[in-house]
Amino acid sequence: MYDVVLLSCSDFEIDEEANHRDRVGQIIWWMRPIGSYRLRTHLERNGYSTKVLEYVHQLSEDKLTSLLDKYVSADTKVLGITSTFYFSYERDRYNSIMYQLERIKQKYPDIKIVLGGPSPSHIELDCVDVKINGYAENAIISLLEGNDDNLLMGTHQYGFPDEYDIIWKDEDVINSNEVLSMEVARGCIFQCAFCNYPLNGKKKFDYVRASNDIRDELLRNYENFGTTRYIFTDDTFNDSVYKLEVLYEALQDLPFQLGFATYIKPELLVRFEDQIDLLVELGLEHPSFGIETLNPESRKSVYKGCTSEEVLEALGDLKNKCIKRDNGLIYSSHGNMIVGLPYEDKETLLGNVEKIYASKVCDDISWFPLAITDKKKIGGYVPLSPVDLNPEKYGYRTGNIDLFPNLTNKQTIRPDRKMFWVNSTNGMTFQSATSIALEIYLKYEKTKVAAGFQVPSLWSANADVYSLFQNGDLDIWNERHRDLSIQLIRNMSSQIEKYYNHQINL
Repeated sequence: MYDVVLLSCSDFEIDEEANHRDRVGQIIWWMRPIGSYRLRTHLERNGYSTKVLEYVHQLSEDKLTSLLDKYVSADTKVLGITSTFYFSYERDRYNSIMYQLERIKQKYPDIKIVLGGPSPSHIELDCVDVKINGYAENAIISLLEGNDDNLLMGTHQYGFPDEYDIIWKDEDVINSNEVLSMEVARGCIFQCAFCNYPLNGKKKFDYVRASNDIRDELLRNYENFGTTRYIFTDDTFNDSVYKLEVLYEALQDLPFQLGFATYIKPELLVRFEDQIDLLVELGLEHPSFGIETLNPESRKSVYKGCTSEEVLEALGDLKNKCIKRDNGLIYSSHGNMIVGLPYEDKETLLGNVEKIYASKVCDDISWFPLAITDKKKIGGYVPLSPVDLNPEKYGYRTGNIDLFPNLTNKQTIRPDRKMFWVNSTNGMTFQSATSIALEIYLKYEKTKVAAGFQVPSLWSANADVYSLFQNGDLDIWNERHRDLSIQLIRNMSSQIEKYYNHQINL
């Protein structure tokens, strides 16, 4: 039996009867998370037998019960879950998971139920014995060796190992089109004012994998599963030319053409022009850009370098060069924008909205109201952005809902750890920023296409992605593609059934 059992969830909607295009389109966000598999690789190297159970959100009560009863025993020391469950939009599925955890705890009172993730310390669940914040490899080893603490600060108290590879197995039931996730490095060398990644401000060459280690993982996955496309999960993939050159060295003489999606910091394409050609040659297909704002004062206030004109020009150059490749790769990019940054009022923001859509440098754009974390409710146990730590410095007056009696529709943000705010530099509130973001979304809704991390999900669900791109018909939310969306949902339902049957028959 297994020392450790880890529950994982590839979260997407399975609803063949859905008649609203947003619900039909949720399949586009499917991807297999890597945390449990990274832990399994590390635990097994340290002598602990480990089982990952995937798709637990999508399994029926009976099927989940049968898998847990098969793989959890009196010998199991840890049953691990992710905080993703807690924030699931599907409360019935969340309640089902909680029921199973309580059932297992009653059956095996000595088992430790461990909740992991970026910031689970503030989550209150009666069935959880231990919480691990951040990277958990060394922390969970400490737990298995007898550590009795009920809160472990994975990243900053225990650190993490030198290797970040993942050994995928036949039992994971990976199809040949599935886009796997992979780390090239950890952390980010920058400290943007609104960002709270756990390793922000690292030195430029810290935590970058060796090229031969990267090559070994790429080659192993290609030989075992036929994998040629990846999501590189780095917080900022292009934080240095050095890291891109490490990956370039790893790709030499590989028997396949790599394609990947990842997060790209646009300003670095301006500062280091060589990055554009390197990214084109490496196989960048679906970048997600952190543009955030085009307003000069706003950019300066949150430590975004370069002018918006320089950024748009660099993104256009990258797009043109990627499109001109003749190596079987495709390209569509996604931009991320924040509503409510200092000095950007509604009038200037809407002007910049027109500007970025007219530039056509991004194939799809998301607009998010600025969220400020309540550091008191988090308890100081997780990384916080500069804005979270000192909102007043950036012009924000913050508090709970009772301090803002004029706000309406008060359920637009989770009350557990986010605060309502008013900004003195532009007169915006959290509520108005939320409304403006929705207004922009509705205005440009029909322009939305498959871009950024959505496209790897299409590959993984066995869509004919080449055909979609060749036809220039990427608006898969459109009713014309309803049959395609339903077919993809059926494909994934079939994948889950195949996975379940494989696990139950092992």
